[in-house]
Amino acid sequence: MSAPIGLVLATVNAPYATCLTAEQLAEAVGDKNVAILYPGHVYSFICEVPLSHQKQFLSAFGIDHVAFTSVVDALSHMSGKNLSVIRERGLP
Repeated sequence: MSAPIGLVLATVNAPYATCLTAEQLAEAVGDKNVAILYPGHVYSFICEVPLSHQKQFLSAFGIDHVAFTSVVDALSHMSGKNLSVIRERGLP
């Protein structure tokens, strides 16, 4: 496992009793139907993982921008927050 993927998993899993594998997280950030099963982990990925690590993670798992944007939009709708703005600015 590469260093950025390990850091992504450490960041995303830290607050939760359920720890996702890299493959599970990739499914969740690449498919809005899976993302709703792990909203906290996906929210952490969007808001707490540095943008450069997000890009490396998405690239490593072949997740395209359209799929990820769909997940961000779905989670934004669920949470009532505009997460695309947060992600673009790199804010927590």
